[in-house]
Amino acid sequence: GARDEYQLLELGAPVRSGLSAKQAHRYRVELAAGEYVHVDVKQIGIDVGISLLSPDGKKLIEIDTPSGRFGTEELAWIAETGGAYGLVVSALDDSAPDGDYAVRLRERRPHAPRDTTRLRAQAAFVEGYALSQKEETDAQRRAVETLERSLALWREIGDRKYEAMTLETMASSYHNYLSEPAKAAALYETVLPFWRETNDLQLEAFTLFGLATAEWRMNSLQKAVDHYEAALAPARRLGDRSTEAQILSNLAMVHNARNDKAKALEFYGQALPLLRETGNRYAEQYTLANIGLLYDESGEKQKALDAYRQSLALARDLGVRKAEAVVLSNIGSLYIEMGEEDTGREHLRQSLEISRALGDRKDKALTLMNLPQSEAD
Repeated sequence: GARDEYQLLELGAPVRSGLSAKQAHRYRVELAAGEYVHVDVKQIGIDVGISLLSPDGKKLIEIDTPSGRFGTEELAWIAETGGAYGLVVSALDDSAPDGDYAVRLRERRPHAPRDTTRLRAQAAFVEGYALSQKEETDAQRRAVETLERSLALWREIGDRKYEAMTLETMASSYHNYLSEPAKAAALYETVLPFWRETNDLQLEAFTLFGLATAEWRMNSLQKAVDHYEAALAPARRLGDRSTEAQILSNLAMVHNARNDKAKALEFYGQALPLLRETGNRYAEQYTLANIGLLYDESGEKQKALDAYRQSLALARDLGVRKAEAVVLSNIGSLYIEMGEEDTGREHLRQSLEISRALGDRKDKALTLMNLPQSEAD
C-alpha cells in the first residue's frame, strides 16, 4: 500500500536522522486494534512537530510543545483499528538551520485504563497550547482554563514532565498576554526545580528567561539580572546560541533601565556577534540602533554614528521602513548636535518622508520635534 515507502519503526531502538527547514520524514507503525503506542522524538538542534496518521491517511493528532530545539516531543495513541499508522516528523520553523532528531517507539502494548486518561490529558494540552499561541485575550483565558483541565489529568496519572510542561505554558500565557507577571513568576518558580532535577537544559533556560522577564515587568530589576545571568549557563551548555543572544540583549536592556549604560553596552556587545552568527538580522538591526542610542546619550558621537549607520543599512536591507525612519531621525539629530546642519536636516527630511508614507503620526511628530532645533539655533 501507500505506506510501504514509510520507514518501519520497531520497538526500542531510536532512529536518528538529519532534518532541514520545510522537510518532513515519514515512518510507519504497525498496530493491532486496541493497542497503545507511545513515541518520543528527541530534538537535537531543530524544533519538530509530530503527527499521527490513521491507516486510511487521516491526521489523528499533531503534537508540538514549548520544548524548543533541544527538548523531547512525545505522542501517545490507542489504535481503534489495526493496520499501518503513519508517523510524520516535520520541521516547524521554515527558516530554521538544519538539525537532527532521534525518533523512538517507546511502547506498544494492549491499552490499560490509565492510557485513556493520558489521551484525554494530551488532547486538552494540545487544545490549550494551540489557544495559547493566539494573541486575543479571550483565547488566552480559554487556554489557561483548558490547560488547568489537562493539568488535573497529568497529575492523576503522575506524569510530572507534562505537569511541568503544562504549568510552563500557563506561565507564558499569564506573562505574555494576560499581563499577570506575578502569577507567571510563581509558576516559573514552581517548575524550575523539576527541569533542573531532570537535567532539561532547554526548559531550565526558558524558565529562567521567563522568570527574569516577569520580574523585569514587576520592576524587580536586581532579581531580573540574577535570573537572566542564571539562564546563560544552561543555554551555553546546550550550545543554544539564539537563546543566549536573547538573554544577553535583555540583560543589556535591564542594565539600561537601571541607568548603567556601560554595562548595557557591554551586554549588547556580547549579543551582537551571536545575533549575526544565528542570522537574526531583525534583532541585529534593533540592537545596533540601541547601541547607537547608548553611545549618543554617553556623548560618544562618532561611535553612535557608526552603530546608527550599520543599523540603517540593515533596516533598508530588511525593508523595515518604520525602523529606518527612527534611525534616520536619530542620525539627523546627531549631525545637528555635531554642527553639521545640512546633513542633519537632510536625514530628518528623509525620516519625515517615510513617516508620512507610512501615515505614522507619532513618528512624524517626533521628527518635527527634531526639525525646529536646527532652525532655532
